[in-house]
Amino acid sequence: MTRALAWMVPLLCLVAAGAARADRYGYYAPPRDSDQPKLFGGVQLDLTAPFGDGLVDHEPLYSGHALALTGHMEWGHFYAGAEIGTGTFSNDDTYSSPSFFAAARLGAILTRGEFAPYFAVGPMAMTYGAFGDDGASGWGVSTEAGLLMFRSQRMFRATLVAQLNVPLQSSGAGVGAQSYTSLPWGALALRLEL
Repeated sequence: MTRALAWMVPLLCLVAAGAARADRYGYYAPPRDSDQPKLFGGVQLDLTAPFGDGLVDHEPLYSGHALALTGHMEWGHFYAGAEIGTGTFSNDDTYSSPSFFAAARLGAILTRGEFAPYFAVGPMAMTYGAFGDDGASGWGVSTEAGLLMFRSQRMFRATLVAQLNVPLQSSGAGVGAQSYTSLPWGALALRLEL
């Protein structure tokens, strides 16, 4: 967990500082309908980093990748998002990669700029292991901080995202279930939105 925090804190500071600077110098005038809800959907490409060892063989895991379908709503300073995806870690014992995850998050958009930082948190369901394996599953918390970019555009926007996903409770079944809560993971992602 300490490695996860050491990884996230500098990134969050950079995101917040850049967005505050962009908002301060007025690079963006919010459209008249900025207080109307806006829905966006897209694809998210992740570089994943495990902050624990394998669930079964307890060998070190290394970075991997993930792919997710995402959707979110912006309404003034309110942010709501959801994602469903699959991923993998390197040096996996076949039971330790996040084969399925789904999350719903609520949060706040911190500024009204063309580039605006946001923070969101919510519940997450997760299954480790290959599809068809009897892998460990359960729920946890997913925290996300990011930078919404090109907000004046209605389509073809992008978001830079940093996530920390922490498993809290195992369903009690599946290979590696006793170690389920020992494998939090993070991701750096680029979200492309339509």
